[in-house]
Amino acid sequence: MDYRYQETVDWGIIKREWVGEEAGYSVILERHEEGRFTVEIKERGGWEYYSYWKASGQVTYATLEEAQQAAEEKIQQHKAAREK
Repeated sequence: MDYRYQETVDWGIIKREWVGEEAGYSVILERHEEGRFTVEIKERGGWEYYSYWKASGQVTYATLEEAQQAAEEKIQQHKAAREK
């Protein structure tokens, strides 16, 4: 998946995000002030995943590459579960 970098301001906080879209999924990898990354995935069919949800274990990633890999794995898991 190809990502584009963008910066936005939300309540005075600069959000640094890498945004990618592919095959019905949109992914946002956000770098937080402490330098860690979170993953947000939305599928057109309504499925959503947020690495920072309590249900997900409030997972963060140390590098952009780790966050990208985690996003790919979650999408593959979702596709496999849907095919069952």
